[in-house]
Amino acid sequence: MAEAGRGGDGPCIPGPEGVEICYGRSGAVTRIEDGQQERIITRLPSRAEADGTGALGTSDILVRRKDRLFVTVGLGRDPRVRDELGPGAQRFARVFRYNGRRLRTLADIGDYEIRVNPDGGLIDTNGTSLARAHGRTVLADAGGNALLQLRGRRRVRALAVFENRPAPAPPFLEPPPGTAIPMQAVPTAVAEGPDGSFYVGQLTGFPFPQRGARVYRVPRGGGEPEIAVDGFTNIIDLDVDEDGTLYVLEIARDSLLGPDATGALWRVHPDGSRDLIASQGLVYPTGVSVGPDGALYVLQLRRLQRARPSVAHRGAEADLLHDPR
Repeated sequence: MAEAGRGGDGPCIPGPEGVEICYGRSGAVTRIEDGQQERIITRLPSRAEADGTGALGTSDILVRRKDRLFVTVGLGRDPRVRDELGPGAQRFARVFRYNGRRLRTLADIGDYEIRVNPDGGLIDTNGTSLARAHGRTVLADAGGNALLQLRGRRRVRALAVFENRPAPAPPFLEPPPGTAIPMQAVPTAVAEGPDGSFYVGQLTGFPFPQRGARVYRVPRGGGEPEIAVDGFTNIIDLDVDEDGTLYVLEIARDSLLGPDATGALWRVHPDGSRDLIASQGLVYPTGVSVGPDGALYVLQLRRLQRARPSVAHRGAEADLLHDPR
């Protein structure tokens, strides 16, 4: 389990909304085994507001075998701010290999964003989700709006770029209601499909429209993203089982601009039909995974108000919902 941390004592820099954000080494990776929680990697970079809210840092792990991991550390800013935050902050915007003893850099995503900037927009990177297929590692970069292939420290390339789309302006902005404004793609999740292609879910950027998020399919060799299924709201994660069934997790079912913090977990069948698996009790859920036994595990930020009694484990500041389909 990836822990973004709570920032730290600084250095601090102005945040995008004018609130100061501070650097610390409070990120971690936690292993849960036989009902026991253990942090196996600690002191990873984290940045957050002074009270620890809005934290960004360690965002995903990919397990190859026990204690052999890939770890991604996001940033959500222009990677050149790493120089302002000190030497330890150079670990932001990177993907690491972990061999059970130490971390080694697999790829510096921040350096790639500065050099290449595949979507041509503002320099920004925030690696959020990892997948492994065909002897390579891929990363969804929510800040760079791209799906990246990683094969070494400087061997990074974009498999796909996700374009801005127009979205209706919310009523509190100056444009008349219904005026179209550009919306960032913000790809937050990637999983390999049974045919070797990649499925990528998007959070969408502001104004976070209801039913405006899509799942895209990217060919295994890269290329133009195709819409696999749409009509979701603020996708934060997804997974695919061996028969091609998609599991799509919404962090906020009524939009991040809405007052309700309830998320939703959907099952999308290969024929395109979908079922709502869970919503009540899911408070800002952040991750979903299909387990080796075919069960579903959902990670969320708060304690789970369960609609069903089948819970596999209760971890610190998070729950795992076990759904024995």
